[in-house]
Amino acid sequence: MKIRLTKYLDHLITYLIALVIIVTPVIVFPKALFLASATLVLIILKLLHLILSGRINLAWGQLELPLLALTASFTIFTLTSSSPTTSLIGELPLIHGSLISWINYLLFYLILINHIRIGNQFKIILISLLSASVLSSLLYLVGLFFPASNLYSATSFSPLLAVLTLPIFIALLIRSANSTVKSLSSWGVSILLACLILSQQKLLILPVLLGFYLLTITYPLLHKSKLKLSGAFVAPLIVTITLLGLLYLPTLTLPKNDPDSTLPFNQSLQILKSALSDSSFKSSGVLPFKINYDLFRPLELNKTNNWNKSFEHSFNEIIDIIINLKVLGIAALGWLFLKLLKISLQEIDGQYEITRSISVSCLIGITLLFIYPGSTQLMITLLSLFALKIILLRPKYQLIFSPLTIYLSLIILLPVTVMAGYLLTNITLANYHYNQGLKNLNDLQSSYSSLETANKIYPYSDIYHSNLAIVSFALGTKLVQETPGLSPEAQQEITNLLQNSLKNAERAVELNPKSKDNWLVLASIYQRIGRSNPQASQLADAAYNQALAQNPTNPSLLFTIAESYFTFGKFSQAAGFFEQAITLKDDYANAYYNLSLTYKELGRVADASRSIDTALNLLDPTSIDYQAAKKFKAELVK
Repeated sequence: MKIRLTKYLDHLITYLIALVIIVTPVIVFPKALFLASATLVLIILKLLHLILSGRINLAWGQLELPLLALTASFTIFTLTSSSPTTSLIGELPLIHGSLISWINYLLFYLILINHIRIGNQFKIILISLLSASVLSSLLYLVGLFFPASNLYSATSFSPLLAVLTLPIFIALLIRSANSTVKSLSSWGVSILLACLILSQQKLLILPVLLGFYLLTITYPLLHKSKLKLSGAFVAPLIVTITLLGLLYLPTLTLPKNDPDSTLPFNQSLQILKSALSDSSFKSSGVLPFKINYDLFRPLELNKTNNWNKSFEHSFNEIIDIIINLKVLGIAALGWLFLKLLKISLQEIDGQYEITRSISVSCLIGITLLFIYPGSTQLMITLLSLFALKIILLRPKYQLIFSPLTIYLSLIILLPVTVMAGYLLTNITLANYHYNQGLKNLNDLQSSYSSLETANKIYPYSDIYHSNLAIVSFALGTKLVQETPGLSPEAQQEITNLLQNSLKNAERAVELNPKSKDNWLVLASIYQRIGRSNPQASQLADAAYNQALAQNPTNPSLLFTIAESYFTFGKFSQAAGFFEQAITLKDDYANAYYNLSLTYKELGRVADASRSIDTALNLLDPTSIDYQAAKKFKAELVK
């Protein structure tokens, strides 16, 4: 009975790992949350498996110590973070890059390296990786041609997954003697190439096609198997020629990956340089790149086309980690990459035909970390590939534990898992209600109810509180405007909404004081209240100053603050902020135009005339803004 149960557990763990690898790249549900839930279940099952099997030892490969060092660095800067909640769990639903995500990756890797053995388990995991690649590529292609399916955004990682697994498919296509495997591999290569070509990512397409067809020509010549290979490469060749031709059709319009969410390489390096010059050792915490971009944005960016944009990702994962971890991150990453490179280049004393292709995939994976932003899918695929390579190399060390240690671990982990499962369930439900609230913004009452529910379920997200504050105030304002002759009950409801708005805005700032957006929401609410409350007006000024402290070199932020002061008739303060915006960006046409309007309100007509002249010189004569500025200039002259 014990042996049978151990065998069932062994199969269950293997297939659950396979399920995680296949499902994670394609689900719309937040991928990091799914991985965290699955990893917790896998840990419990693996501990039970160890106890039942009587084999209380763990494999110790080559990546554990570097990964532990990196995770320890994340832990240190999370504990010292000014926004500990954000550092711990990220900005929901974006968890990748937070401490929780790195702990998750480490645990998932440890499960892989300790459970998978050469044989059927190895084959199942390898097939899972290849199946995940083909499935996500197919869904990606469906999403390209049917945007309403929402599959495109959910599977946007597919071109990278295709590049990572293509060497293994090619090895099977070339080396396998099994006609079924060769045929499936041919179709697999065709689907992956289709995904790559239609993704229109030249950085991936050109090297892959060149390498693939160079191999097609040279391999048969070197191994005298030209006739044997010709049929296998027909489908990929037809797919390549057809799709490359389709891309040039003027009637074919395909969506592209959003370039506006990723900061270009040179500007990412500028942010990194600014972060390191600020302090090489001290960090504000493990923060999302969007916040780090605001904190370390150099003045030079004001002269680029990206000066008024916000970015969610740096150019690659490496820059993101170093910005957060500073010198500790450089040391941990250097150690990790040396180990990754060593593992990729090590020869394997095995009989698997695809062992070298796994090594090639590992090397490609390392390269992708330098040229693309990180993601949960990329980390899972990379860790799985390196785990397979290490398993083929056979881990050199075994850590032996006493049964008591395993029992104690199980006793501790069971309640931890239950608590974590409860937390993950709450986060999942809260994320659902939050998304519903954003979808229903046209119906403020419905949006308010959904956002309030999200905050009640998970009250630790600054984004949830900030958006609830905005909607609460908007709903209160709407009721005032639409309800003539307010009853005492209606007045109380409006008062509650406005108080709730202020309370949530303040809570958002408490949770994440490094977010300029949170401070702007709080300042906006204080300013509206400040019409009848001088103290609130002072608090608004303080909140605007805090927003500027988080993003001091952004002329667009100064412009936003100036506009707000202008709207409320505080023209002297508005003029000051418009002038600061122009100091940071001397070709800011809209700032000159609005400064001219402000000067007019202050009675400074000569200054207004000079500002509007500068705006006219900067604006495009064919634009609507130019016509508005020209009209205002004529009014000034009268």
